[in-house]
Amino acid sequence: MLKFWLNDSMGLDECQVECLRNCNCTAYANPYIINGGSGCVMWFGDLFDTRVIPTADSYQNIYIRLRVSERVHGMYFVTTAPIKCLSCMSR
Repeated sequence: MLKFWLNDSMGLDECQVECLRNCNCTAYANPYIINGGSGCVMWFGDLFDTRVIPTADSYQNIYIRLRVSERVHGMYFVTTAPIKCLSCMSR
């Protein structure tokens, strides 16, 4: 079962920091995209059936945590936007 955590008051930068602090955090995003985005949602565990939706709003980004072997130039996350559903990325 995929687990998630939601915080309405946290910003995207704080969300990234919290995700990096938790080894089980697989991805994070702004759940509210109006007015530049707000809030924090983090997913824990494997992500299954992740799809790109070409017609979706370009502000609907998800930041997926990378394995150490996949990192380029020290980046910890890759941005995938926009997506349809979350839930497989084994680490």
